[in-house]
Amino acid sequence: MRIIEGHFHHESFKRHYHLDYHIGLITAGAQRYYYRGASHVARRGELVIMPPGEVHDGTAVDQHAYSYRVIALSPQWLTEHYHIGNDTMPFTTKPLARACWQRVYQLSEQLIHHPDSLACESALVAAIEPLLYTHNAQHPQAPLTQTQLKQLREYMHAHLEEGVELSQLAQLTHRSVPQFCRQFKRSTGMSPYAYFLCLRLESSLLAIRAGTPLSTVAHQHGFHDQAHFVRAFYNHFALLPSQAR
Repeated sequence: MRIIEGHFHHESFKRHYHLDYHIGLITAGAQRYYYRGASHVARRGELVIMPPGEVHDGTAVDQHAYSYRVIALSPQWLTEHYHIGNDTMPFTTKPLARACWQRVYQLSEQLIHHPDSLACESALVAAIEPLLYTHNAQHPQAPLTQTQLKQLREYMHAHLEEGVELSQLAQLTHRSVPQFCRQFKRSTGMSPYAYFLCLRLESSLLAIRAGTPLSTVAHQHGFHDQAHFVRAFYNHFALLPSQAR
């Protein structure tokens, strides 16, 4: 569990996804974002829940500044404590109850100012419970099922070093390569290549934070050399690998 803060004006985020849950609080202004083929706006006092693998972007509304806090939460934690999968806490475009926002905000304050593990986990349970049982957003069925997307992610993750081929991915879903490419992009908002690159970079971030040498991280995640890895990492995260430790 970790906390991420940001204040933005003209900056925007390209389409991307994460390997963990991001529970986002808009603390000032408003953010416009893409999700599943549509544009949405989240304003102060609203929560946006981003499960692993959900493609989205973000930008200011009408060039006005906005601020957010994100609590990044491991899927393993939710599985261990609630035995749930990614469908239980979907990406929400609707305001949740003010009490939910306040609980999560208090949790973020706890993480920033008093990062005691037991206290934070207790606050996390108090904040997460209402989200699990009050949110009932409905979404259109994706062309590729969640089971298929999970299988594809697991296959990609198992082949970060040597890479994957479109024919291999298409075969996993019993589709031709053109059908797979069209339906994958429709399901995720990203091409298979962009999605795989994002997975490599997000996984490399975890390896860097675990203390793995940069040269090893670059090799294990399929980059030709360290310079190639550094460029790709900077383009994705807007910081150098050495700054991410």
